[in-house]
Amino acid sequence: MDGQLQKGPDCTDYHSEVDPQLLRDNDRGVITRATGVLTAVLPQSSEAIQLVVQRNVVQTVCRLLKGTGHTATKYAMKTLPVCTAASHLAREELLKSDKKLSILCNLLDASCDETVSGNAALCLAHCLELAGTASSLLGIDIVLLLQRHTAGDAKRTAVQQNAATALGKLCQSELRCPLTSHYETHAVTIA
Repeated sequence: MDGQLQKGPDCTDYHSEVDPQLLRDNDRGVITRATGVLTAVLPQSSEAIQLVVQRNVVQTVCRLLKGTGHTATKYAMKTLPVCTAASHLAREELLKSDKKLSILCNLLDASCDETVSGNAALCLAHCLELAGTASSLLGIDIVLLLQRHTAGDAKRTAVQQNAATALGKLCQSELRCPLTSHYETHAVTIA
């Protein structure tokens, strides 16, 4: 990624040469700018998403989420759901680099930034579409964590919606989910 965007004749046609090495640079400023460019480019171009996924940028972004500054984390968490929404391979890569999705769960649990926590919930929802993901998450307090965000007093309803979506997909994918058995037991009172 050159660190620049070139707009084609059509305003929605963006091109960017993505160099994953910029995301591995020792200079945090370079990393922040590179993730910022991805944040701007990816929502505009499905071709850019495919290119980024093919170049293993999803795994690199996961590593960034473990130890970069607030701005780079925010940019990375804007980039990741765009990739996981558009690409099955991106979901698989995310799961391969973090089998229990602990990075997303930690961001969902610890982040005070609603953009970060909302996008973490959205990525969880995307990954829960993969077979076996839900069962690997049941050993942690993911249900309570998602319930807290669903029922919480977030300023942005997108956080609540994303957490509710992830919770619904978790219950749909895994019959051992505590909520699934609760609703089955009380189905008469709900109906």
